[in-house]
Amino acid sequence: MASMIVLHSESYDAPYNLALEEYFLQYLSGKIKYILFLWQNDNAVIIGRNQNAKNECSFEAMKRHGARLVRRNTGGGAVFHDKGNLNFSIICPKEDYDIKRSAGIIKRAVLLSGIEAEYSGRNDLLVNGSKFSGNAFLTKDAVGLHHGTILVDTDIEIMAEVLKAPKEKMEPKGINSVKSRVTNLSAICPSVTVEEISRNIVREFVEEYEHDTFQFISGNQILSVVENEKLKTIADDWNMGENFNYTHIKKRSFSWGICEVRILETEGIIRRNCIYTDSLFPKEIEKIEKKLNGLSREFLRQKNTIEKLCREINGESSVLKDIFTLINDMH
Repeated sequence: MASMIVLHSESYDAPYNLALEEYFLQYLSGKIKYILFLWQNDNAVIIGRNQNAKNECSFEAMKRHGARLVRRNTGGGAVFHDKGNLNFSIICPKEDYDIKRSAGIIKRAVLLSGIEAEYSGRNDLLVNGSKFSGNAFLTKDAVGLHHGTILVDTDIEIMAEVLKAPKEKMEPKGINSVKSRVTNLSAICPSVTVEEISRNIVREFVEEYEHDTFQFISGNQILSVVENEKLKTIADDWNMGENFNYTHIKKRSFSWGICEVRILETEGIIRRNCIYTDSLFPKEIEKIEKKLNGLSREFLRQKNTIEKLCREINGESSVLKDIFTLINDMH
């Protein structure tokens, strides 16, 4: 098999496409060096790995517009997919994994259609100050994943109905709605199409990683590189979160994202906890959740405890310290 492949799904089924992406990350990345996966979904809301769906979307509006709810395996915020949105997934070895490098592929791809974009904030691509692409990232073993959305001709009216706009995220930026924050590429260049942007991305992907040849696989041909049993075992078991009567809930906005911590505490001991966030650091969140259970909040408040726990977890230090501090501020 070639060391570079481009896969294009002809299915619009969101759970299936996300399962394919996870399969490529888990099983195909060890055999193929560079992978580009392009795909579209019917109406769907895709929430980040650590988000609480109830806080991110309107179930009533989703039902009205036939939008499915799917959880992805990366951090970041909720996004709306329809056939006017193009999704891309870039998987490559860690030695070549550079977020700005892969974001550059998308920037140059839209520039080929006469649209000048910029990379801004923690995970956005903008045109004329408005977001047209949200991005998220994940590293696993020896590979990295960068995936994102590209709003080509998405129904922004429906997007605004199904996605809730967190005050903590919008107000500091002077934004009062989802609609005012995003734009379609077709609003800049009316003739642009999903097919055109797809072709541009393939061209820039191949050029970026300097490959003269690559294998293009689409539609049902994708199943020729997939082991069905392994694909079936990738279960879509991410739902809206467990419903427990948590004793303490605290929410705060940080520079790295919004965070809501819920803990169930009895006899001074944390028995269960859940951390919801649109942070781009899902591994850190998992580690904190595991570390917290069985600890007392009195222990967390002791001098140097937070620093010690941060060293043990060995993650993004600012994120860890902020979350532990948030827990200590609970009453």
